[in-house]
Amino acid sequence: SLMNRLVVKHTGNWAIVPHMSDGMSFKKCITYDTERGAYIWDNLTNTVDLLYEDCVGAWVHELPTFRGNRLAAFEHQTGFNMTVRRCLGVGVLGGPGAGAFVWPEIGLNFPTPWKFEDCTGLACKGWGAFTWQNNSKDHRVPTSGRFTIINCGLGGIEHGAYSNSYDYSNTTIYNSAAESVGLRLHALSKTAFNGERFQRFTVRGGKHAIDIPHHNL
Repeated sequence: SLMNRLVVKHTGNWAIVPHMSDGMSFKKCITYDTERGAYIWDNLTNTVDLLYEDCVGAWVHELPTFRGNRLAAFEHQTGFNMTVRRCLGVGVLGGPGAGAFVWPEIGLNFPTPWKFEDCTGLACKGWGAFTWQNNSKDHRVPTSGRFTIINCGLGGIEHGAYSNSYDYSNTTIYNSAAESVGLRLHALSKTAFNGERFQRFTVRGGKHAIDIPHHNL
């Protein structure tokens, strides 16, 4: 099924929710002024063969505005063969765990790596990307092209929670907020050969390029 040039605006809840709807493609779609999330579905309700291409999630918020700790324009939920390509998350509000692109806490056996290609996070209150997972799957962000984050309030990427394997190579972060950071890294590498990788990773502006808080493990 193809949804082409779909516009969703001024909603009181999620905008595009393709859970348990296999073989869906969303191309050149835009959501604007939505509450609780834009492109999203319920935890552990798998979707197969999903494509978001050239889509925009703009002005995503929660009421009251300080809530929405995992608020996202694009939330990376569970399924198989899922792709987000040349998409833009912009103007996401919410709490400290919100961002343009969010990989939320989900069951250890379910996190399936997405194909993530040439996407941009812009002018969000929190982060360009927020990850909070513990699993051994090998995730590449991006899988091809670049990941660009521009002028998000808290910074570029907050990455946790305890241990996982993510490759953020080919990422560029532009910070303008005085207290923002490029990368806040909580998670440890899953193994010595399967862990966090940051190659061709550029941070410009902000307070710190990389912040590594004390870890409890």
